[in-house]
Amino acid sequence: VAVNDAGARPGTITVADQTFTVNQEAAACSYAVVPTSVSPGASGGSDTFAVTAESWCGWPATSNDLPWLTVTSGSPGTGNGSVGYTVAVNDGVARTGTITIADQTFTVDQAAAACHYTLVPASAGVDWPGGAGTFDVTAESWCDWTATSNDSASHILLAI
Repeated sequence: VAVNDAGARPGTITVADQTFTVNQEAAACSYAVVPTSVSPGASGGSDTFAVTAESWCGWPATSNDLPWLTVTSGSPGTGNGSVGYTVAVNDGVARTGTITIADQTFTVDQAAAACHYTLVPASAGVDWPGGAGTFDVTAESWCDWTATSNDSASHILLAI
């Protein structure tokens, strides 16, 4: 039996009225995805990526991060093909998810939701001799912030 560089194949040998059957396994499959990763914004969206494989090689595409990352088309596939996917809107911290195709991984690194800052109170009056005051800053837990004085005369000092 010769080396097989394609899909599984049967063969027979007939001797007189007797048949001998040979079933040869398919050659090994190799897979690749292009691109291997994407970085969508917090608004999410839909797109596709390519899968390359030998024509006899089947593959499923499976999301490892449902429900926010879903496979929408192309699975299961055989040989070369494409996989459609949807990334849901992100209303929290940045997140990473994956889709597995045979032995390959397609990675989605989604940005965090936008940060919204609120100052309470939004302004303050200070008597002529000066003094101290405070205000509260609220923001989503994943949002960093820094307070700096915008006064070039240096008569507004910050203590954080």
